Amino acid sequence: MNTEINNKHIGIITINDNTNYGNRLQNYALTTILSQYGTVDTIRCYANDDEPNVCIDIRNRFITAIKCCAPGIRGLTGHRERNFQRFTDELVPDNRASVSSHRGLVPKNAHYDCIVVGSDQVWNDRYASAKGLRLRLASFVHDNTTVISYAASFGVNHVKAESEAAFHELLPRFSTISVREDRAVELVKELGNQHATLVLDPTLMLTPVQWRSITSDTVKNDDRFILTYFLGTVTEDQQDIINDYAKRHRCRVRSIYSYYTFSSDVENYPAGPREFVELFSKAQYVFTDSYHACCFSIIFNKNFKVFGRNGLSAKDNMNSRMETLFRLFELGKAFTAPEEESVIDYAHVNHLLKEYQKQSAQWLSAALN
Repeated sequence: MNTEINNKHIGIITINDNTNYGNRLQNYALTTILSQYGTVDTIRCYANDDEPNVCIDIRNRFITAIKCCAPGIRGLTGHRERNFQRFTDELVPDNRASVSSHRGLVPKNAHYDCIVVGSDQVWNDRYASAKGLRLRLASFVHDNTTVISYAASFGVNHVKAESEAAFHELLPRFSTISVREDRAVELVKELGNQHATLVLDPTLMLTPVQWRSITSDTVKNDDRFILTYFLGTVTEDQQDIINDYAKRHRCRVRSIYSYYTFSSDVENYPAGPREFVELFSKAQYVFTDSYHACCFSIIFNKNFKVFGRNGLSAKDNMNSRMETLFRLFELGKAFTAPEEESVIDYAHVNHLLKEYQKQSAQWLSAALN
């Protein structure tokens, strides 16, 4: 890599969500990948017509500190929020630059050689205002700055009719586009008449060694546990399956605490992103309905079972990003077979992963050159 390519100033536009594991970890992974090309900033994007407000930021941190002293769910919530904030502050700070529809890019003299949009559901028009969606399509870039996307996601099969004009206008301004699911390739063609390349989610671009390097070694290596992480509600039948599996394999159940799936019957862990990674690295088996939980199960070669969200069958509840992940790694059994049969051939999966990593890295290198 020559010096000119290696000295770029790169800005990332993503979703800045201090409550979502996948969001924080993909942000960290993309920052790590891009850092080989130069200096990388995550630009805080105010995509819901809000504006930077130091007083609100201070107030929120104060409220989190109070929650940490409370018992029960409030205490778990406070510790979880604090772990998230520490992760962002230390590994993916987003306080160097910001962009909003009212103020534009701040500081005004900020210059980037390249803006990288992604990853995560940056183009999901349900997660941004009309003006905010335009920001996530890099509408604020008016100079000769190169704009690309890496593993951008729509998160839906169709955008709202009122959002189509923004995509029609702004997608053609991208030098090159990559996305993380099959349906997104089609949507980029439909909405902007542009070609999009399918690449790996950034989390899958880092090695297990790289991921373990950010953990704190808070979980004992000989701790035998089944890990569960759900974004939807776990049904009684699903919980019975988990408990039965844990009992037969002499493991306890550890659940990564979520606002929506708290249960007094399991051990709830108020994990931040670092702890999330470590729990996946040391689990004996994983039950989940989460895309990034599947990604980290793959990274650490864990057998896992996908349940349908909120009681739906897994197959009926599959979205394009899950379908694409399972197609790429040939993982159909993880959501169609009973858990005892869900044994993944990781020699084959790891071979595929290395090939996809190589292809994705080559695409990114060419895009930034």
